[in-house]
Amino acid sequence: MIRIATLLLCWLLPIAGARAGLPDDATIAAELRRYVEDAKQAPAVVVGVLEGERRRIVAHGFDDAAPVAPGDRVFEIGSISKVYTALLLSRMVAAGEVTEDQRIDTLFPPAHPLRGRVGEITLGELATHASGLPRLPADPGPLLRAAFGRDPYAGSTPDEIFRSVAALQPTDLGPKGTFAYSNLGVALLGQLLARRLDTDYERALRRRVFEPLGLEPLPLAPLATDDRRHVQGHRANFRPAPSWRLDAYAPAGGLQASANQLLDFAATQLGEPADWVRDAQRARVDLDAAKGRRAALGWAVSRIGTREVWWHNGGTGGFRTHLALVPSERLALVVLTNAVGDADALARRLLDATKPPPSAQANGALSVFVTLGGLLLATILPLAVTAQVHAHATGQRKRAPDRLDVLGAGLSMGVLLQLLERMGDFSRVPWATWWVALLACAAGALHLARLARRWPWRADRGWRSGLRILGLAFTAVVLAMLL
Repeated sequence: MIRIATLLLCWLLPIAGARAGLPDDATIAAELRRYVEDAKQAPAVVVGVLEGERRRIVAHGFDDAAPVAPGDRVFEIGSISKVYTALLLSRMVAAGEVTEDQRIDTLFPPAHPLRGRVGEITLGELATHASGLPRLPADPGPLLRAAFGRDPYAGSTPDEIFRSVAALQPTDLGPKGTFAYSNLGVALLGQLLARRLDTDYERALRRRVFEPLGLEPLPLAPLATDDRRHVQGHRANFRPAPSWRLDAYAPAGGLQASANQLLDFAATQLGEPADWVRDAQRARVDLDAAKGRRAALGWAVSRIGTREVWWHNGGTGGFRTHLALVPSERLALVVLTNAVGDADALARRLLDATKPPPSAQANGALSVFVTLGGLLLATILPLAVTAQVHAHATGQRKRAPDRLDVLGAGLSMGVLLQLLERMGDFSRVPWATWWVALLACAAGALHLARLARRWPWRADRGWRSGLRILGLAFTAVVLAMLL
């Protein structure tokens, strides 16, 4: 009997651990402090927890005296938006307006006919990333925005998405029924559903998802910069990142929300949800049977420790987010961060204490060295031209300095400073050092400009001069792209 009782206890302990909820506030606060201060993953982070009817908000990195509580601060939630788009599909299926196995060519604008297997893609396949569509279209519009803009989706239109899909050949698709994550696919899904309702995506979502769930609609367009609720996003180097306005790609990642708003949403997904909500949570596609990974409508389903978790993460140019549900425990977890660190690792750590915490970059010392070295190099470029003047005056250099030398130094300083502004490690190096370098570069440029008043534009002729001009033109183009 003792042996049987021991075996039974060993069998029950993991179950009891799985239902023990999430860590207490002090433990979560310690994890957030490590994430922000030690691992340098983000300037600030908010975690929301829903356990049955009990709600908790824990945050780190915000001003305690700020007029807006951390739980009400609004973040870009990125691809968590896909869950809402999939719910729009589920709601319309329940209303008999579309079906999951409906082909997209039945909803496509007649002006954009689809080729062969492309038209056979179903709405359900779009929602589960099993359509074979590429992650993003390869046509010039999106590529140019991604290459030259800081907001790669701004300016996109539903018609552009329809054209992008209509331009695909059947050979451009991946294997049908195989999981391949596609922002293009979910954006197309949202726009097709809105077209079926003869409205735009934002109104469709409000009428068919938010209102039936009794929720406040989430905003799509970036909030005004003077709105105190709005959280500033940051790049990996902790420099401010511009907000993304996804326009036609909003169904794939355009929503913004606070931790409290996401917990409100999570409450509608747990307990006894509406039939169309429960149906969206039903797994359709096996991703990795051995690890229990599957895809539902909008949700990924995975085992994390002993828990089966429905989750989706999100990311934009300055945010990383995570939303997880554990229906068997009526548990929800929200992680919102205002930089591009590893929010997924933090969420997994909170769901399963055996998971490793997010760690600092292994090349931290190297990135600090490169940042400081780059700033120093930018400041000494004017000295290099001054050295050329001295070398010419003493006969050590044949070619006299000219205004192209000054222009080249100025453009090179600008490129270096802009590259460092984007890529320098200002999570560890004080941002004031960049301003010191900028002022030093400005002083050096003014000094060279005064010297160059007596110099010709070109002190040499022929092919060498042509190569210099080409080099300056290339540097100017690079600087323009960085600005």
